[in-house]
Amino acid sequence: RSEDAPLVLMGGPAVTANPEPIAAFADAIAIGEVEPVEAQLREILQELGKRGAGKRAMLAELVTLPGLYVPSLAPSDEDSPPIKRLYAESLDESVTSSVILTPHPYRIV
Repeated sequence: RSEDAPLVLMGGPAVTANPEPIAAFADAIAIGEVEPVEAQLREILQELGKRGAGKRAMLAELVTLPGLYVPSLAPSDEDSPPIKRLYAESLDESVTSSVILTPHPYRIV
């Protein structure tokens, strides 16, 4: 992905189960739950964004976070340790929501 393309972060159960098929379309992929590093992730992106840092600088910081797979910076040798999947101890403190953005979500035609 080029430096001038938007930063694309992905996560969720499908990419956690098998991130490689979608890796070409993502700059960083959360393996497991992002909640344990969400504050750090937000802080890195906000701080570097304020400084006008480019995507490469952002990715160089994101790769230091546990549970984040950055395909463009991933080691190519087979002996590298796998990305450790993150688990949230509790989601009680996390802001979550679910919204269906359609007037007729269950309309059968």
